[in-house]
Amino acid sequence: PVAPGPGMTANHKTVPTPGASSQKYIGKYLDMSKLKTALFFDGDVTDHIGKLTASEKGTVEYKDGYFGKAVGVYNGYVSLPELKFGTDSFAIALWMKKTNLEERNPWDPVIFGNKDWNVGANPGFVLSEWTGETRFNVANGSTRTDVNTDFFEGYEADWTHIILSVDRKTNKAKIYYNFSCMADAALDSSFSGMSFDTGLPFNLGQDGTGTYVHKTDSLFDDLLVFNGAITDDQIQGLYCYYFGKDVPVKPTVPTTKPTTKPTTKPTTKPTTQPTTQPTTEPTTQPTTQPTTEPTTVPPTTVPPTAEP
Repeated sequence: PVAPGPGMTANHKTVPTPGASSQKYIGKYLDMSKLKTALFFDGDVTDHIGKLTASEKGTVEYKDGYFGKAVGVYNGYVSLPELKFGTDSFAIALWMKKTNLEERNPWDPVIFGNKDWNVGANPGFVLSEWTGETRFNVANGSTRTDVNTDFFEGYEADWTHIILSVDRKTNKAKIYYNFSCMADAALDSSFSGMSFDTGLPFNLGQDGTGTYVHKTDSLFDDLLVFNGAITDDQIQGLYCYYFGKDVPVKPTVPTTKPTTKPTTKPTTKPTTQPTTQPTTEPTTQPTTQPTTEPTTVPPTTVPPTAEP
């Protein structure tokens, strides 16, 4: 992937979301079994992989997205109460585009989360917008960690792809913009083994209460939630899917050949040929044809054909 920056999606024109029968279908680029949910927002909030149920709250609107349609949540939000994280690693990816720049909210509206965002130390997590940056916040009721990540200049004009990846084994969070890692931060050690779930649902465009006063004017498209922290291969797959590139084929053949050939051929030939041929010819020929015609009759041609 290229480094993020202004203009990366400037010439992008909305086309329909590639269907399952298309060669450009997302399943050609990603292992869909690794997803918890996939919402494309093409006029509704249906989970494309059928694992969870999402619902519209308030009034949401659908406008041209990165692919197909995108959802606007200024007067509503999308709720996924069945989406849980527990103590597992996870990643959340989506496209975001600012719309109403002149009346932009200068505060910290929620992109997605499952906590009461009125107090940052409340249990749970959110990813929120701030002036020119995002803020990932996670807390346990007393201790909090905030990861602030600056956007690149000019991001408001185009679609920006955002990934939040949380690795519970390493206790780290990473933020990606347009498929490049922009932040890699350690979480507070007190969060180790802590469930990231709360008694509130996971919402897109709102905090877990659904009543946070500051609202986002952004459009969102293609919400993907991964089981496990995102991998380099998955990031590469997403990049190729969205930009119409072929996924690089990994050189799997060179890694198998060196392990098979050296172990089979060197061990078979040296044991069969040296032990059979050297023992037959020296014992037969020297006893039948002594030292009479060594120069006239070759030891391997005439005797074998005459004696049988």
